[in-house]
Amino acid sequence: MKTVAYLRVSTPRQDVRSQRLAILEYARKHDIRIDDFIEAPAFGQASEKRRRLDELTSVLGRGDRLVASEPSRLGRSLGQMVTISRRPRQGRGRLRGAQGEHAGREQARHPDEGHDGHDHVFRWIDCAGSSRNTRERNRRRPPMRRGDLFMRLALILVVLLLVIAPALVESDSSTALPETVWRYNNIITSSDPTALRSVSYGGRGIREFYDRLAGEWVLLNVYLFDVQYESRHSEYQVHPEYGTVEAAREQVDAYAEVVGRLPRAMLSNGREVEISRTARTESDETLDDGMPPSQANQRGIIHIYADAAEDAHRRGYLEEVLIHEAGHLSFDREHADHPDWLAAQKADGRFISPYARDFPDREDVAESLWAYFVVNHRPDRVSQADHDAILEYIPNRLAYFDRQRLDMSPYMRVTPVPALPLVGLLLLGGVLVAVGMGRTRRVISLR
Repeated sequence: MKTVAYLRVSTPRQDVRSQRLAILEYARKHDIRIDDFIEAPAFGQASEKRRRLDELTSVLGRGDRLVASEPSRLGRSLGQMVTISRRPRQGRGRLRGAQGEHAGREQARHPDEGHDGHDHVFRWIDCAGSSRNTRERNRRRPPMRRGDLFMRLALILVVLLLVIAPALVESDSSTALPETVWRYNNIITSSDPTALRSVSYGGRGIREFYDRLAGEWVLLNVYLFDVQYESRHSEYQVHPEYGTVEAAREQVDAYAEVVGRLPRAMLSNGREVEISRTARTESDETLDDGMPPSQANQRGIIHIYADAAEDAHRRGYLEEVLIHEAGHLSFDREHADHPDWLAAQKADGRFISPYARDFPDREDVAESLWAYFVVNHRPDRVSQADHDAILEYIPNRLAYFDRQRLDMSPYMRVTPVPALPLVGLLLLGGVLVAVGMGRTRRVISLR
């Protein structure tokens, strides 16, 4: 029985000396005499000729052994290794490696010969004595393509998100939406009509003006403007900090048109609009970051803080902010404590938003009014999920507003088209098919 050692390198930085030492050490431990060394100094994707595989298989006879330092010296894959072991039909020998040996069938059958029902098993044993089996498969899976790998990774990521996301997001079943005012910036836009008709300067005058920093009303000599809307007029008061009539007029022109886009019912109690820059801290050096774009009260006054309002206007949310403030302006005094409203609030048991839930006496009317306007006059500007959530969570509040017969002009109420039940759709489809078949038969008979 002859033993042949096979040496091969695959990169220029490798040499066969380490492989030769490994094979000789293996042979010494197992009392094997190496009869011949076949060295193939080929690099990369070399041909079988350069790898000297034909020469290798030609020198092996029945019962001979082939020794390599590791399986990858014979081939880049298990399939190549098995192919090499099967090639010498006239001389099927035993395959050994410096890290293990053939521990299964001594003879490797050729594909053209019979099969005994067992897969060929090659056992490679390292110096520590552990072993691993590699099993030939007739239907071996092709290598995974990069696109398939990405698809599998993406699928795993989606599954993880579906499993983990609900645990990461705080669930709140007591509110329909996480936010109202800042959720959509398209409920009312610059393309919607405005009721503004004219603006005229009325001179300077002493007025009570709310000083947010001091938290009290103060007397100021403000710039006064008479703003005429379609069915009413309002006095606009501009803080003297603007310095000139022109600068004050610029502020009135910027916001009077926006206020005029609000529904008529929301401005029914609007008497005055105050405009000032955003409140500053006591040192008058930094802006108050907590300043909202506007505020309103039951006295019929809307206060616009220009710096914050300009930012909200640029991002498209100013009209939505004013819808909320208009709820305080025209609805709080009459409705917040009304027994019917409190009964509707209790019957619903839930709220439109966390803000309404946390301050039910102060914010629920304004928050719910936004929702009422959305579902009845702007249903196409919110998602279907949010639309359905509003109807589900506050139906009694919506019915309360309906009973008030609110004038929401210039916005028309949108009557939803009832969905046709599935059975109706099936019947309609059957009728259409029957009619079509009848016409087809008639045409055929005429021909």
